[in-house]
Amino acid sequence: MDFPMPVGAVSRHTLQIHSYFMIIITVLFIVVLGITIYSMFEHRKSAGQRPAKFAGPTGTVQWLWAMVPFAILLFIDYILIGIHFSS
Repeated sequence: MDFPMPVGAVSRHTLQIHSYFMIIITVLFIVVLGITIYSMFEHRKSAGQRPAKFAGPTGTVQWLWAMVPFAILLFIDYILIGIHFSS
């Protein structure tokens, strides 16, 4: 937030996009940190929690964990910012 006041239209637009992304990233950080801290306290060993007995995630779950962030990036790129390849 310590940027000098932009003069040109492109620099104002760039600063505006930067500010929007910083708000989104800050909110995501706080949510993930909150879930992590909650999980650490709720599922600690001293609370009597036992580990689950399963073999591991299936191939579909692994693909979803990989593709969902990619889809979010595509959404941000094409829908929110409107960047398109020109031929």
